[in-house]
Amino acid sequence: MAGGAAAVTVDRVAAVERLPGLDDQDPHERLAMAFLVGYPANSARAYLGDLKAWGAWCAATGVHPLDARRHHVDAWVRVLQSEPLLARRQHRRLSARARLPSANGARVKGR
Repeated sequence: MAGGAAAVTVDRVAAVERLPGLDDQDPHERLAMAFLVGYPANSARAYLGDLKAWGAWCAATGVHPLDARRHHVDAWVRVLQSEPLLARRQHRRLSARARLPSANGARVKGR
């Protein structure tokens, strides 16, 4: 890629197998649990709610959270901006999603 980061290839099956949790558990849930273990209880609880909101939005649009791409995140941002959430909560929701790696191991970068 000219001027950008090189594409990263990730063996998704192998990556999911390394996640904690049960094999029949959703990989997004397993990834979220692994991500949240490093946060204090109150932060983890808040981020879990945010990641569940992301997952619910993805389900409603017919895309699995680990298959979501930048345009999905942009659409979710527009939804969040249209909701009467406090700006602080909107920022935290986007922050939780941005910190969580995507299916290819990359993080979704902000603008």
